[in-house]
Amino acid sequence: MALQGWQRQYLAALLTSNTSKIDEYESVEFFSSLVTEPVNGVVELLLHRLIMRLKTIRAALQLLEILRTMQWDNYAPRILARIADTEAVLAQRPELAEYFHELRHRTGYTTYSIKDWRLLSDGTNLAFPKAPVWTNRMTAIDEILPKFSGQNLRVDDVGSVLEHFYETNVRAFQIALLTTSGKNEKWATALHKILAVPYIALDTAPAKNFDKFTERSPADYWSPHWQISMQPNTEQHWDIYEAHTARRLHGIGSNTIFDQISILLALTGLLREGINLAPIDSGLVRALIPSHPIWGFRRREFSAARTTYQAEDIRALALGFLEALPATSRVSMFRSRLALDLIAKTWKIRKSASVVTAQNGFYSHLTRAVQLIDENRFEDVHSFIRDSPFESEPVFQFLHHEAAAALKLFEILEELPAHVPEANDLETEEILCVTHASVPDQTGGYAIRAHGILRSLKEHGVHVSAVTRPGFPSGVLTGKTIEVVDDVEYARLPATEITRSHGEMQYMMSFIKPFKRFFQHKRIGIVHVRSTFLIALPALIAARQLGLKVLYEVSGLWELVYQDRETHSHLLKRSPFAELAETLTMTRADQVVVMNEAVYNIAVDRGVSPDRLHIARNAVNTENFTPTDPPNNSQFTLGYLGSFADYEGLDNIIDVVHELRKQEFPIHVLMVGDGLRFNHIRSRVINEGLENYFTLTGRVAHEEVKRQYQQMDVLVYPRISTGATQTITPLKPFEALALAKPIIVSDVEPLREIVGDSERGLVFENGNVQDFAQAIKKCSSAPELMSSLGQAGRQWVVENRNWEKVVETFLDAYSALT
Repeated sequence: MALQGWQRQYLAALLTSNTSKIDEYESVEFFSSLVTEPVNGVVELLLHRLIMRLKTIRAALQLLEILRTMQWDNYAPRILARIADTEAVLAQRPELAEYFHELRHRTGYTTYSIKDWRLLSDGTNLAFPKAPVWTNRMTAIDEILPKFSGQNLRVDDVGSVLEHFYETNVRAFQIALLTTSGKNEKWATALHKILAVPYIALDTAPAKNFDKFTERSPADYWSPHWQISMQPNTEQHWDIYEAHTARRLHGIGSNTIFDQISILLALTGLLREGINLAPIDSGLVRALIPSHPIWGFRRREFSAARTTYQAEDIRALALGFLEALPATSRVSMFRSRLALDLIAKTWKIRKSASVVTAQNGFYSHLTRAVQLIDENRFEDVHSFIRDSPFESEPVFQFLHHEAAAALKLFEILEELPAHVPEANDLETEEILCVTHASVPDQTGGYAIRAHGILRSLKEHGVHVSAVTRPGFPSGVLTGKTIEVVDDVEYARLPATEITRSHGEMQYMMSFIKPFKRFFQHKRIGIVHVRSTFLIALPALIAARQLGLKVLYEVSGLWELVYQDRETHSHLLKRSPFAELAETLTMTRADQVVVMNEAVYNIAVDRGVSPDRLHIARNAVNTENFTPTDPPNNSQFTLGYLGSFADYEGLDNIIDVVHELRKQEFPIHVLMVGDGLRFNHIRSRVINEGLENYFTLTGRVAHEEVKRQYQQMDVLVYPRISTGATQTITPLKPFEALALAKPIIVSDVEPLREIVGDSERGLVFENGNVQDFAQAIKKCSSAPELMSSLGQAGRQWVVENRNWEKVVETFLDAYSALT
C-alpha cells in the first residue's frame, strides 16, 4: 500500500510515541478532512483510536455525523456507547432519535464472542482436532511481512499489516496479538502500542520497564498486555500478569493453556471495551439501552466458549481485576456498572463475583448497601455510604441519590394533610386522569382500560381529560402537546431531565413539579390517578400540595410481577419499594377503585378503609367490538393478541403446536403484539422450524386491532400461575368475547372467572400441553360449540362487562369526593 504523506507521518509518530504529533491527527477536526479521501487501514486505525479519546459529547456527535457519510457503519455504535445519557442528547437533538434507534439494533461492533477475534501470531501452529475456535483464526506475521526479520518494525510494515486486515474485512477492534516465545517480541510490543489492541504473550517473565504508553494506566486507548508464565508448583499452575497496570489476575484456576487463552480473550473484550468505551458524560450507572456495546450485559456476551467460564464468570473476573486498579474515572464507571449488573442477579449468577473479589472491598461494601436499599432502610443507606471508603464511586453515589430521593418523597408526604378537608363545592368540575400510558401509542390492557373508562365518562357528561407521564411516549418529548382519541383529550408533557435509568425514586421525584404546574394550569377539581406507583405517588403529592382530592385507581400491582421475577437470593429488588409506594398511595387517597375482589382484599390488608373502596371490573366497549363474519381460513387459526410478557405463558403456544403436529392436526397461529418476550418467541419459532405455522405481526396500530381479531378462529390465553396472574384480571379476553369469539384459557383464577363454568370458553390446566391441545381440537371439531361459546360470551359482556355499566362505579366514587 502506498502511504500518503499524513499517513506516513501519523504511523511514524505512533512508532516513536510522539504524543504531540499523535494529538494533531487524533482529532475530530482532522478526521473530518478525510471524508473525500479513499478509505484504507490507516484511516480505520485513526478512527479506532479516536473513538477511545473523545472528550466531549459534542465531539462524539460530530464524529457520528461524519461516519454517516462514510462506510464505517461498525464503528458508529461504538461512539454511541460513549454517551451514557442518550435521552439528554435527544432532548436537545430529537432529530437523531431514529438514527440512535437504528444504531442500537446494529450487530458486529464488538468482540462479544471468541469467534469474533482475529489473532496475529508469531507463526506457532496451535491447531489440533477439537482445538478452540480462535486457533483457526490466526495469521502469522510472516504471512503479511514475508521479508520481516522479526526485529524493529518500519512505517511500511505497519501499513502492510493494517492493509491486510482492512482488505480481509477484519475491523481494528477484532485484532489481538499472540506470541508463544520470549524471543523476537519487539514487533508484537510495537503493534500492541500502535494498534491499541490486546496482546497475550506466553512463557515470559513479567516486564518491568514501562514506556510512555503505560505511564498512565489505563490509558485512553488501553488494551491489556497479558503475560503468562508457568508456575507448576502453585495452585493455579499459571501466573497471569497485566503489564500496564502491574496487576496479577486471580480466579482463572488451573485450566489448560488453551482454556486460559480462551478465557483471556473473553475477559479482554469485556475489559477493553468497558474501559475504553466508558461514558464521556458523568453518566448513568444503570444502562439506558440493553443493546449498547458493553452496557447491556446480555446473557451470553463475553463468555468463553468451550470452557467452564460462562458470561457471569468472566464478569466476575473482570470485577476482581478492576477492584485492584486506581479509581480513575473510566475504571470507576466501568466497575460500578459491572457490579450493579452482577449484584441485581440471583446468588447462582453472582456467586463467582463474591469468590474473586476482596473480602472487605468495593463489591463487598456494595452488597451491604444494596441489602439496606432492599429493606427500605434509606437512612441507614446514607450513613453506611458516608462511612464507606468507596463513597465517591459512581454506584455508591447512585444508591445515595436514590435513598435521598426516597427520603425526600416521604418527608414531603408527611408534611401534607392525610386527607383534604371536606368542602361543599369544588371550584371547578374538571377532572383530570393521570395515567402512565395511553392509546394510540400503547394498545395493551392498561391503556385500553383507561380509554374505555374515560370515553364512557365523557358520554355521561363528566368533564374529564387525561395527562400521561412526562416524556410519554418516546421519553424525549420536548414540548407539551395534546392528542385527541374518540373525543378523549390526552395531554403529553415534556420529559424531565431524569429518566428511570437515573433511578426510579429520583424519576418519581422529578414528576411532582410538572404535575403540580399542569394541575394548576388546568384548574383541576379532582385528580383521578391510575397505577403505576411511579406516577401515582408523585401525582398524589402534587394534588395534596394544591389542596385537591384524589381518587386512586389500582389497575395493576407491579410489585406482584416483580415478586414473581425476584427470588429470595436476588439483590437490588424492585418489589419492596413498589409495595411501599403503592401502600402509601392507597392509604392516602380519598377514594380507591380496584378491579376485583382479590385487589380489594389486598387494599384492606394494607390499611385502606372499606368505606373508601370500590370495585370497577375490566370491561369492553361493546359498540366498538361487534361480531363479524367467521374467518375463512384454510387452516384452523389460533389467535393471541396482547403483550408478550413472561407471565402470559406464550411458550405454551409453541409447545402445543409441536404437540398438534405430532398428532397430524393442521394448525396455524397468528400472534399480534410486542413485549419483552417477543424476540424469544420469534427465535423459538425460527430455530424450531415453525415459520410456516406462525405469523408474528409485532405491535399493530390501534385501528388495525379488529382486523387482526377477525382472522382468528379461537383466541388463547395460556397464562402461567404467578402471584400477578392469580390476582390481576386481564382485559384482552373481554374484547374477544365481545366479538363473539370462543376463547381457551388456562386455569388461573381471574381467567376461570371470565369463562364461568365453561359457559364462555374452555379451560385447560396451565402448563399442561396435552390438555391445551385437547381443548383446541375440541373447538376445531365442533363448530356449533364455538358458535355457542361465542354467543354466550357476547351476551355476558354486553350485560355485565361493558364500560357503560362499569363506569357507574367511578361516578359513585367521584360523588363521594364532592
